[in-house]
Amino acid sequence: MNDIEQQVLLAVRKLNDIADRGRFVKSANVIRQVLEDQGRLDAIAEAYLQQKEHEHSEAEVIYDVIVQLVLNKSGQPNYLEGQGNFGGGSPAHPPAHPRFTDCRITARGIEYLDRKLKEESTARKKKGHSTF
Repeated sequence: MNDIEQQVLLAVRKLNDIADRGRFVKSANVIRQVLEDQGRLDAIAEAYLQQKEHEHSEAEVIYDVIVQLVLNKSGQPNYLEGQGNFGGGSPAHPPAHPRFTDCRITARGIEYLDRKLKEESTARKKKGHSTF
């Protein structure tokens, strides 16, 4: 899983923890959270998320990742569950604007993040105890 996919999962989990665990959250709020976490939320991104602007490349890339995680063509269980029109995965059937779609993290997504956190803390401990 690449960095942006991990950031999306972390943002959804954070938003689920703020709201009720297991509730769907707006995809636009997930995009906003990822951009905030990256320190890249600006007026243009905010206008895109409110559907006042039609394009914002960074926000659109993050939304594409959300759509891919929801549609999950791999045949394995999803990391995210979607609600709303996420499209058919082709240009002929595009997803609705992020304001009109919702997602929530699945048990598989939570397991992945927990495993990744454990691996990172183990690696930090090993690195901290190394001798030169």
